[in-house]
Amino acid sequence: MPFIRLASLRLVFVCLLSLFLAVSVQAQNKSLNDAKTVADCWAYITQEIFRFELNNLGAKQRAVALADVYTATGEKIMQLAATPGEKLWGYHAKLQALMLLVEADVEHAEQKLETFLKEVYTEEVLMEARRTGDGGIDSRIIEHRTFALRPLYYKKMVKAEATPEIYEKFKSDIKTDIGGRYFQIALFDAIPFWLRVAERHSVPAKQFLNELIEFVQSPECRAEDFEKEQGVTTLKFILRFFPGTELKLKGKTLDNEDFNLESLRGKYVWVKFTATWCGPCNLAIPGMREAYERWHGKGFKIVSVYISQNEQDPVATVRKHVEEKKIPWIILSEELSKKAGQPGYWDEYSPRGVPTMMLLDKEGKIMALPTHGSDSGKLIAKLAEIFE
Repeated sequence: MPFIRLASLRLVFVCLLSLFLAVSVQAQNKSLNDAKTVADCWAYITQEIFRFELNNLGAKQRAVALADVYTATGEKIMQLAATPGEKLWGYHAKLQALMLLVEADVEHAEQKLETFLKEVYTEEVLMEARRTGDGGIDSRIIEHRTFALRPLYYKKMVKAEATPEIYEKFKSDIKTDIGGRYFQIALFDAIPFWLRVAERHSVPAKQFLNELIEFVQSPECRAEDFEKEQGVTTLKFILRFFPGTELKLKGKTLDNEDFNLESLRGKYVWVKFTATWCGPCNLAIPGMREAYERWHGKGFKIVSVYISQNEQDPVATVRKHVEEKKIPWIILSEELSKKAGQPGYWDEYSPRGVPTMMLLDKEGKIMALPTHGSDSGKLIAKLAEIFE
């Protein structure tokens, strides 16, 4: 399945990253030496992701090049870190490098990742963080370790022989994960691997997802009620936006004109649920703009769907944002659509958060599972495949 290429940039990473990036500087065409803050470092990584994707590198070459960027950035963050929390981001950058190499099947990458996790995310680091009172860092260490180890484990399951015994163990392990404290982390990161294991055992992906929903809702699942609710929401989200599904989208543009996604049939379309206040959403804009300028004349469109703003005049806020960011593509306003009597985008489409992004083929069908976070490079890589 093509949507696993950036599995390491997922739910927890995005939530934590947005804390740094909400007011981050633009790092376009800057070097790592220019970075003065941790936020600058992550903005630099975003710049490099876009650069590699637009140059249409092969998957393995791209992974190795980006891993070098993450490793160097991790070292820079360690130099800049003023707190244990910021120091953890340096470790996290190095973790991302190793996970990229694992995804690309680079030799010895799995062993290096396992060694790194044992040496870095230790109980001593956890206790030091607690002593310094750097809020939430203890859970973040566990989160990082969890969402690195579980996909690594399930990747090994993908390679295992397809037998009834393996599949039963696989289902048992999933139930253990779902009942755990960090269910949401394991869930979104591991699902692409789960689907591949299921399909290897002749279990259709949608059937497998429905079975998971049934399990999460059952008394057998020991997750907290909130975790169960969030888990079911995530699983239903994946089912709703599963590759091959036709996306139906109507609304009002900022000019208060009617829009119907069907009008773009025959073109590849990037749909992005977004907000003006979202740091990762804004970091994606320069790369999106470059992709748009490069390919919009070849049958490519972008539609940004702005959810309601907590502003006195949300439409004016979006309009100002679009002007400041010099966004040339189609903009839909949830506020104007609601005023026209149409359902709100959040209620109608239930994106898991912002940004939620997906690429549609010429028939308006979703090409890969939507991304949730700042990994828009994945979509740019696919566009480079199509148009270059």
